[in-house]
Amino acid sequence: MKKKSAFFAILGTLLGIGIVLTIVGVSLGGRLQSMSIRLGKNNKSSVSNQIQNISLPEKDIKKLDFDLAASSIKVRRGETFGIQGSLLSVNKAQNGVWTVESRLSDHFYTVNIFGIVNLPIPFREDRQDKADKIVITIPENAELEEIDMELKASTVNIENLNSKNIDLELSAGDLTIDSITAAKADLSVSAGDITIKQYNISEDISLDCSVGKISFGSRQYAESNVCSNLEADCSMGDIDVYGKLTGDNYLDCSMGSISVNLVGSNANYQIKNSDSTFGSINYSTKQFTKKSNSYGDIFVNPDTNIYGTLGFDCSMGSIDICYLYASPAGD
Repeated sequence: MKKKSAFFAILGTLLGIGIVLTIVGVSLGGRLQSMSIRLGKNNKSSVSNQIQNISLPEKDIKKLDFDLAASSIKVRRGETFGIQGSLLSVNKAQNGVWTVESRLSDHFYTVNIFGIVNLPIPFREDRQDKADKIVITIPENAELEEIDMELKASTVNIENLNSKNIDLELSAGDLTIDSITAAKADLSVSAGDITIKQYNISEDISLDCSVGKISFGSRQYAESNVCSNLEADCSMGDIDVYGKLTGDNYLDCSMGSISVNLVGSNANYQIKNSDSTFGSINYSTKQFTKKSNSYGDIFVNPDTNIYGTLGFDCSMGSIDICYLYASPAGD
């Protein structure tokens, strides 16, 4: 109901503007016959109205550069690089880079008034059907150097991503990734949700959350998740982490909340600094059964080696550190 009300409110506003512009146009000598309605796409930059299937040679692709706005996006494994969908503004492979763009303007009709003004009107949701759904395939053995994805107002499901460098930016919507493997990664969310079940980051990663949520790792895969040099910045949203942290790790929380569930005990992590202004930093040990990956009796970790260091800065929010194992000392 709210979406329909908003739609009609926008439509009414645009209609009012159109009437005013029509009156102005007529007063300046324009003719009503000159007013036309056409699909709002830039034909010079649009590769096609409907891209049914495009496959690209696997050996030529080293970087993915995607800027996508659609209601549904799926990225899955396949035999070749390929894409199915429609309303793509750009779809090209050049110099080892596969570039795909789906602009928000592709999802608008345009009322052209006297050949001077283009007035955008959004599609009705019940008329979009499958017009703004995109399916992308990536070969299982693809050796990618870089993946750069910018996603807007989408529901995105990705099976797995494997590249030396990965940069993901979500404006709004829901992004779910089964697994991610990279040397370096940068994940940021403005007002949506990012969920990553499994991960392996060998060098460093940055998590940036404004008012959305990032779930980095799940409890089910906590023991296999390994991340080095994590830097997490949370403004007003939530960041949840499950896994083993190595190297130097730094968590900065302004008004949101950060929860870190660490594989290992307090003997495996060294606290370098812990600063709290008006916020809170809490420590605990959960009951975690190693064999079943479910909560039960506390598992005592005999390993006392230092996995990584931790640094905290909490202004007005909260940072919760939970060790999934107990130390040999029993704490």
